[in-house]
Amino acid sequence: MKAHKPVALAAILGVMIVSGLATAQSPEDTEMAVLEQPGSAEAGEVAVGDVVSLEQAVIVEQPEDYGLALAPEGDRYAIINDMLVRIDPENGKILSILRPVEGQ
Repeated sequence: MKAHKPVALAAILGVMIVSGLATAQSPEDTEMAVLEQPGSAEAGEVAVGDVVSLEQAVIVEQPEDYGLALAPEGDRYAIINDMLVRIDPENGKILSILRPVEGQ
């Protein structure tokens, strides 16, 4: 009879965990996730996925000046709103934000 207690306890724990996970994501969370879509970079703000015009970007011609190696093939480093970023020069999409830079 004692051998059944650990199995029953494990089953109860499993049900509690699964039911907790099911309620952890409310419909509001799902709706919010759908609303978060890439946009355009506003003045002073940049986010991964934003699309910027190349007129907004100062392309980094010498990445070593910023302690960087060459950008991955097809990408470029740029400064947008005093942030050092990696962009896709074909469409202006911000691929990653590296760090703030001053006075650029």
